[in-house]
Amino acid sequence: MDIPMHLITIKNPDWFFSPSEMYFGYIIRTGKCIIENRGDFEFLTKRKQLSVLSFLPTNEKIEREITINSYDPKNMIAYFQYKEAIPYEITQIYKHKIISNIFKYCSLSTIIKQLNNLITLEKEFFNNEYLEWLDGVVRYKNKMNSDEKSKLRTLINIFSNSYITTLYAHGYHYDQAQIKRDEEKIIYKLYEMKYLNDIGMVKII
Repeated sequence: MDIPMHLITIKNPDWFFSPSEMYFGYIIRTGKCIIENRGDFEFLTKRKQLSVLSFLPTNEKIEREITINSYDPKNMIAYFQYKEAIPYEITQIYKHKIISNIFKYCSLSTIIKQLNNLITLEKEFFNNEYLEWLDGVVRYKNKMNSDEKSKLRTLINIFSNSYITTLYAHGYHYDQAQIKRDEEKIIYKLYEMKYLNDIGMVKII
């Protein structure tokens, strides 16, 4: 799995850097970053508000504002709170076992993009199109037997229902245009949450 990368800036092209490690918790919106260069760390201690561009090699990205809370000067670690422009409901649709199993066989990015297209359909067309789509996602998985395909179909259905009824309905209040605009952020955030679970860093602080 790709490792998220981060770029810290003060929205000034003359100053930006990448920390050696940076983690954004999602149970509560806190995190920490570890700095390699003493000069960068000293500069960081003089500012409370910073911007962070987080991104994946596949180009999904999100920009967040962080507020520094405290420092560990000896180890050059800064602890922070953060804000991000996607609804908190995204954390409620993340189920690690489900996401991990889907991830083994499918592109999570493709699933989300296709779901965002499906929700634009009129209600009378949605159910048939959704079921056809769901069947199509697993139909051509040649290395899977029928039982494995059935299990994968069930997992994608669980995730998709949660995406629509929790994130889209409650988080975005059925705003099709906004959830489409936030597509890259949503994809990035789900990958980031999986990464934190994979490395055992869900509770950052």
